[in-house]
Amino acid sequence: MAQGDSELDGTGIETSITGDFKITLIKAADLEPWQQGLDFPMGETAATWIVHSFTEIDYLETYAANPSDIYGASSIDDAAKNTFTQARKFLMAKYDLTDDEATTYITQAVDFGMTQLVDGNWGMQAEIPKAVFEEALGTDAAPGAAADLGPPDLALSNATVHWGYFSKNEAPVLTVADGAEVVVEMATHHACDDWDKMIKDDPGMESVFAWDTHTKRESFRGATGGGDCQCINQIVAARPNHCKRLTG
Repeated sequence: MAQGDSELDGTGIETSITGDFKITLIKAADLEPWQQGLDFPMGETAATWIVHSFTEIDYLETYAANPSDIYGASSIDDAAKNTFTQARKFLMAKYDLTDDEATTYITQAVDFGMTQLVDGNWGMQAEIPKAVFEEALGTDAAPGAAADLGPPDLALSNATVHWGYFSKNEAPVLTVADGAEVVVEMATHHACDDWDKMIKDDPGMESVFAWDTHTKRESFRGATGGGDCQCINQIVAARPNHCKRLTG
């Protein structure tokens, strides 16, 4: 049985069930440090953390005089902002990330969806994949260096990274045979979020992000692109330090 996100018109899939449920009460004294700051509904699956939030974090407090006023004040924009804020707070607490690191992670890896738009206090959820942390390390710990994939077939440098929109006039820097696997170093323009951790002392990254009118022939930064490769159609593995294995 399945239902799409949002329960848009009030017609949800309702079902009765007779089952056994296990409810565990975790005492405050037994909470892990990251759990102590939770003040929002939280879900967990084997692969995902699910953070929920709403137009109003607590509409009963905001509209204490007349809670039904929330029906005239619902906003999906506010629900999205609150969900982002709660997801960022969770990542900072759980994985010891900085504000900038959590925001970058959310931008690149977190999916947002509509929980429901039928009740007055509209809800959204942030679906946070554990794999970004766990598969890289084989553990549910903070991100760090992953297993070495070996020397890249296409190293990252200012000669292999194309800044700007992709164009058919750009010559490919790597052609991959059908079925072949290659290791390609990748860059993200979000590296600017933290020069010391993502760029400094990495010759390839420093060459890409060095910027002046001589090396880029531009007085300002334009749109960004990744390594300009031909025939690459599937990412099959990745590691946090911008290396990816791809198959053609």
